[in-house]
Amino acid sequence: MATSKIAVNVYDGTRQLLSNASEVFVRIIDGNQKSLVASHLQAAKVLFADLPVYNNFGDDYTVLVSKDGYLGAGFRPVRVVAGGSVPVDVMLLPKKRRYDFARASWTSLKASRPTLFALLAAHAPSDEARHPKGRRAVIPSVSWCMWPWHGSNSQAQISNLLRAFHGIN
Repeated sequence: MATSKIAVNVYDGTRQLLSNASEVFVRIIDGNQKSLVASHLQAAKVLFADLPVYNNFGDDYTVLVSKDGYLGAGFRPVRVVAGGSVPVDVMLLPKKRRYDFARASWTSLKASRPTLFALLAAHAPSDEARHPKGRRAVIPSVSWCMWPWHGSNSQAQISNLLRAFHGIN
């Protein structure tokens, strides 16, 4: 029978590989609902090899990851192919978390992402309205969290969104 591999990479909420990967539990289930892996990790990057390939719906795997103190995460379907290796990147967020937007200033956003700045600041009539005297000039956290900040296509996504909202009051 043909086999495949799944490379599981576990990240923390800061987008870094999880520093303490012990006690991270991984379960891999094939498309036939058969549990193939149920074990604790020893590292944040692990390659699971010799996973069967069925050449049908059984190749739609599920990868679940959990750790005490963190919200569980997973992916489905993870489509395996004979002789191939499929990466699965999972981010575990702490159950008790806080958001840090200390570096999220209007000034830095205006300099680095002018199109996004224009979108977020569109309804504020002036700089003064965006951050009145005595208040720190921080981008609203909801807006900051909702955007895909990485990837080569993010500028195109923003441009498409701006075109979609053009003319809406």
